[in-house]
Amino acid sequence: MVKISKGTHVKAKKGQILILVLILMAVGMIVMAPLFHYLNSSYDLGLSKITDTQAYYAVDAMIGKIFSDMYAGQDVYINNSAHPEYYSNASWLNGFQINTSIINSMQSPPPPSGSTADAGWIYMDPGCDLGLNSLASGTAYQHLFNISLTGGTTVTAHWYFQDNKAGSCSYYDNGKMWITYPNGSYTNGSPAVLSNGVSKAFNQSLSWTVPQNGSAVYTIHFQNLAVRGSGSGCPNGSRNFYDSGWVKKPTFSGIGDPTYTWVSIGNSSGGQVWQYQDYTITTTARRDNKDILKVTACVRQSPGPLVWWQQQNLAVVSWIVCYDPPCPGN
Repeated sequence: MVKISKGTHVKAKKGQILILVLILMAVGMIVMAPLFHYLNSSYDLGLSKITDTQAYYAVDAMIGKIFSDMYAGQDVYINNSAHPEYYSNASWLNGFQINTSIINSMQSPPPPSGSTADAGWIYMDPGCDLGLNSLASGTAYQHLFNISLTGGTTVTAHWYFQDNKAGSCSYYDNGKMWITYPNGSYTNGSPAVLSNGVSKAFNQSLSWTVPQNGSAVYTIHFQNLAVRGSGSGCPNGSRNFYDSGWVKKPTFSGIGDPTYTWVSIGNSSGGQVWQYQDYTITTTARRDNKDILKVTACVRQSPGPLVWWQQQNLAVVSWIVCYDPPCPGN
């Protein structure tokens, strides 16, 4: 018979405790590893949500700035084209880089609301009380009328003048009108000489429709090329350019009278004239060279920058928020 001493019994128990500790440690590792992973994932997710929220606030603040300019009657498309720094910023808010693109049309715009429908053409004085009154005759002289036009707008320049000192001498009230882009290129081809024939008043119109994405400040050119005929009753007995003082001064009409001078603008569709402007505004927040969030807003401004002096109304037709990765098609 083997006698088990007290010391031997204690050593046996110590061995069991070690096994139990190892088992508990293994179980702990099995349980704690996923728990730590979960906590780490939750932290990353929470940090990502905070970043997304901060990015949304930054984008929303920039779009709010754009809306503020629209309420003031500005053409934000022209603002963004001429001065991109207005709506893009390397460190705008919460440390985000903001980039904005604006186009002045919607792919599928809704029909205009009744409050802005059939508002009528806007008639403007191109300078009858200024340059056009004293416009000298000759290729070296022009009257320039700068005008801000939005995409889809139709502009018509109508010019009326006549010789009031012809006497027995025949006269030719010739002239040119044309429109140029900001860079000076022609919008309607090389300008042609416009004339109503011998001893008739100059009474001509020039119309052009701005492309949908062509909002800009354009220049309408008026050039007086009137000449006297040749004969005994004519000065110097030959055909010459004559002094602008011989030309009856043009008078402005605010209702489009065909025997007056005026410039009309409007957005014509389906036989009606609308006063509104549509914009698609896309603003993106970036951080660490990565797109965090993008918002695309389709907005209708009425009556729009054509009638900047009136109170403006904005209607947000759609508001699309895209997180990384970007929404398909954007």
